[in-house]
Amino acid sequence: MCTYLEPGPGPTDYAQALGFTYEQRSMQRARVRLEIDGSATVFTSQQPHGQGHETTLAQLAADELGLAIDRVRVVHGNTELQPFNLVATGGSRAATLASGAVVGAARIVRDRIAAVVADLLEASADDLELIDGVARVKGSPTRSRSLADVARLSVLAPFTLSSKLGDGLDVSFDFETPDGGWTQSTHICTVSIDPDTAEVTIVRYVVVEDCGRMINPAVVDGQIRGGIAQGIGSVLLERIVYDDAGQNRTTTLQDYLVPTALDVPLIEIHHLQGADQGLIPYRGVGEGGAIGAPAAVTNAIEDALWHLGARVRTQHLPPSHILDWIR
Repeated sequence: MCTYLEPGPGPTDYAQALGFTYEQRSMQRARVRLEIDGSATVFTSQQPHGQGHETTLAQLAADELGLAIDRVRVVHGNTELQPFNLVATGGSRAATLASGAVVGAARIVRDRIAAVVADLLEASADDLELIDGVARVKGSPTRSRSLADVARLSVLAPFTLSSKLGDGLDVSFDFETPDGGWTQSTHICTVSIDPDTAEVTIVRYVVVEDCGRMINPAVVDGQIRGGIAQGIGSVLLERIVYDDAGQNRTTTLQDYLVPTALDVPLIEIHHLQGADQGLIPYRGVGEGGAIGAPAAVTNAIEDALWHLGARVRTQHLPPSHILDWIR
């Protein structure tokens, strides 16, 4: 068993106790632009490498603008276009800060659309809703303008729209680091060890986690399962080996073993959701799988071998190490 607790990004006094200040990780910027075809483009300084930011950030912008998710494009990895950020992806900056920046920028675009369409339709902006790429009066869907129409006018004939258009429908927003909260998970691992071969079989693996409100449950589950797979591999399989001359001897996947689908058990995931902490109720989830898993697996192995005097003090536990305790 292992319980993992991470400041995500954590209360201010906690960060200061560790020697960090929020000036060092002060804010995250995002840019949202409504295109003339009614689609939207999100520019983020995040650098996704499997976390699913292209899905989650698009989903947040789509919800704010009343668009289908496939009508939102997320741009990253292009320094000519994306906002600058020294930290980029890491330390729960995506779930809380990048999300907050995207929501903030998309919300300004939405409010400007509602303001100019309200003037065009001689309605109150409070009576408008954005649904399926259209800004329409609630209860009177025939009184509407498409987002594509509004975007085209904002570019080709902005003088025809209300001054409430402001600087247009291309908006950048800086989301400052909030006081934050905690990301937490508990891993429970049950193992069986063959006394002859020292092969470790994971019989059951259960995770209970709280990362705040989930933007996309499938993405959350994927990050947890992927992190656990990495954690299992780091205990039972993966190790970098150097020879006496300092040359790496594990340079290919023939020598450096990674877990396959046969090595990873069925992972049971249960979600808890505490009270929202701030206006952006999303917190990081990636570290909870990868960091909690090694401790849970090694603790389970030690418990299985405790009667033999095993006291695990290292993370890498291949069969050869386990046999030393069994014999």
